[in-house]
Amino acid sequence: MNKEKELFKKETKAFLEGIISPKLFNLESPKPLKIRIEKDIYKLVEEKKLPIQKAQIQRCLRLYVKSDQYHKSVVSGQFRYDLDGNPCGEVTEQDKIFSQTVLDKRKKLRKTKREELKQLREKNKKDQKTKKSEDASL
Repeated sequence: MNKEKELFKKETKAFLEGIISPKLFNLESPKPLKIRIEKDIYKLVEEKKLPIQKAQIQRCLRLYVKSDQYHKSVVSGQFRYDLDGNPCGEVTEQDKIFSQTVLDKRKKLRKTKREELKQLREKNKKDQKTKKSEDASL
């Protein structure tokens, strides 16, 4: 992960876990969120008069809900949670299917990338051996 993404992840963690709701948000062990929880967050930010724009909140939430850990929590979860960490709705079968599909696609993509990288490394080794042989024959 590049430095900019790592910094954003740390800022998101501090914002969601520390300022918004330490009872709900945990990047390492996320819970399925209440549908439209961003409206509750906007209201909370307004009440606390925090200098945070909606776009920043949306970006943080995207990072949170697009993680593999979040999708795993949806697949295995029964409930969605509000800002206080209380159950406030159920995870539907459709939600579980969607999250499992996302996880399966990502797993397949990672496998394909690993295989491509392995082939590239093997090709580089072969090219290096060929070059050494050519250099030795000179």
